[in-house]
Amino acid sequence: MCVMALGIIAGIAQAAVGFAGAQQQANEQNAYYEQNRKAAIAAANDRYASITNNTLSERASASAEMLKKRIEAAKAKATAFTASGEGGVTGLSVDALMGDLQAQHDRQMESIELNYETKKQANMDEADATYHNTIGRINSVRQASNPSPLPFIVSGLGSVVGAMK
Repeated sequence: MCVMALGIIAGIAQAAVGFAGAQQQANEQNAYYEQNRKAAIAAANDRYASITNNTLSERASASAEMLKKRIEAAKAKATAFTASGEGGVTGLSVDALMGDLQAQHDRQMESIELNYETKKQANMDEADATYHNTIGRINSVRQASNPSPLPFIVSGLGSVVGAMK
């Protein structure tokens, strides 16, 4: 009878220890998942900040270049207008010259703006890729589900039945 009681106790203890071990393993896996998730999000936030700073820097550079081109265009127009006035030239030829200077200026402005928009779109694409890489990194670590106690209970009951024979 004593041996049978020890067998029953050992079977139940083995099932309880097995369940506790499975629960511990699930908890450790979930802690690892959470650590990985937080690290992935922190890395993504750092990358987003860098992309944002790059975009702002590109915009400031484009704005400064546009201002420089506006000043150059205004000086060129003023010089041409003054020279035509001093030379006694008026009419359509001066209007054509002013139109040509304005067209050159407009092309330069369009080129600067297009260059900025292209760089801005590349940064937006990089931010999108960063998002997808972060999701992939998070999903690369499996989350554990809590173990069901049912197999361990059945195992313990099997040990009890086995000890009673």
